[in-house]
Amino acid sequence: MEEITYSILDSTIINNEENRILISSVMQFAISISGEGRYNYIAWGLRMEEAFKRIKEINENKISERLKIFKNLGDRTRYEVVRLIASGVTSTKEIAKALGVTSATISYHINNLLQSKIIKIDRTENRYGYVVDHKLLEEIISGLKEDLKTPQK
Repeated sequence: MEEITYSILDSTIINNEENRILISSVMQFAISISGEGRYNYIAWGLRMEEAFKRIKEINENKISERLKIFKNLGDRTRYEVVRLIASGVTSTKEIAKALGVTSATISYHINNLLQSKIIKIDRTENRYGYVVDHKLLEEIISGLKEDLKTPQK
């Protein structure tokens, strides 16, 4: 079961040695486990393997997104750019001056930060500027904490 579900379902949820599996074509994306009586019955949707594969891909994509963000924040210049943007400095020229680099260098780093979604373009009072996506960063930190939790056994 752990192999088919990519360890999303723990095999210990079925405690009897004999289990009866019923394949459901009606509820194709559902699993139902009944442990009453002599046997465990598992109603397994016909397309559940496909669903678990998709869940695994989604989880892997989330990890890839986290890695991309951490790699971007691991660069000192990008980290400083994010700090300046968070403090309200959104002009490429001002950021470049504050960091002692060229505007082209800052444009390059801002492009990477936009691609990784750490910052986004916002419009306030008919003016465009960059803002830090704090909600995304909070989600990334929560995901990291979840990834680092010790599995309960």
